[in-house]
Amino acid sequence: MRAAIRTGLLGWTISFGEQPKPEKVADTELLIKVENAAINPVDFKIPRAIGGKVVGIDVSGTVERVGSSVKDFQIGDEVFGRAIGSSGMRGSLAEYTVVSQDEVAKKPGDLPFNEAAALGVAYLTGLQSMKVGNVGEGSAVLVIGASGGCGVAGGPFGQ
Repeated sequence: MRAAIRTGLLGWTISFGEQPKPEKVADTELLIKVENAAINPVDFKIPRAIGGKVVGIDVSGTVERVGSSVKDFQIGDEVFGRAIGSSGMRGSLAEYTVVSQDEVAKKPGDLPFNEAAALGVAYLTGLQSMKVGNVGEGSAVLVIGASGGCGVAGGPFGQ
């Protein structure tokens, strides 16, 4: 399968190449045929030792295989979320990826794959910033960099 791969001593160089298609999934994992993936600044800043060989976190796609303990997903389900498996980051910029069932959700039918793939890191970061900041009703919120992914997410969450 084609994938964006971290190469070089620390994995800072990214190139496109062939990788074996993941064949095995753990009990709580899903094999996803990737429809769309998104790139965030963090994706190319993470070294290979932490981020794995394949680049990317945000993903949307269709379930192709499910682990034996997976109850909420079945083959053919459209999902979106983060390409993180039970053993760490798996990468989303590939034709297939393996994800933990806890890192994805079923994609609403009216949400296109490309928009679903863009939600993961940016929107979770925006939401976490509001939770960590104890933002509640009546709070004043200043979102610096509101034109970026986290800011676009944080603005509505802060309302």
